[in-house]
Amino acid sequence: MAYCGMAVGRVFQTQRLKDIAARYNRSVAQVVLRWLIQQPHVVALSRTENVERIPHQYQHIRLRAVR
Repeated sequence: MAYCGMAVGRVFQTQRLKDIAARYNRSVAQVVLRWLIQQPHVVALSRTENVERIPHQYQHIRLRAVR
């Protein structure tokens, strides 16, 4: 289970996540949401006050993690 999946905004300042997002041409939010979705027993929810961001946040589903 995840609480505050975006770590109250701290993930947006994490250089490693910024690098991963740039590598896949995604936002940090999309990378974090995708990672949360991949975790067992976790329900990932995204929250935004800006309805225009909703389609953008769910584009993460097409992002594939490379191991």
